[in-house]
Amino acid sequence: LRKAGLRVDLYPTKAKLKKQFKYANSLGIPWIIVIGPDEASEGTVRLRQLSTGDQQNLPLDEVVTAIGSAQSA
Repeated sequence: LRKAGLRVDLYPTKAKLKKQFKYANSLGIPWIIVIGPDEASEGTVRLRQLSTGDQQNLPLDEVVTAIGSAQSA
């Protein structure tokens, strides 16, 4: 993601997702990528847009395209 020019941040400690979402929202981060056990086993990520709550599961290599498409819409 960084190679594609995206600014990326990782939550610094283990915490519940709700707390991590609040943290991202407080920093104005528009997108969250969640990789839980299900996503890891499937080779996918959950991409969530914080402003709308919309989310989708997709392969990691499609994340940059999905974010770019949503921002230009």
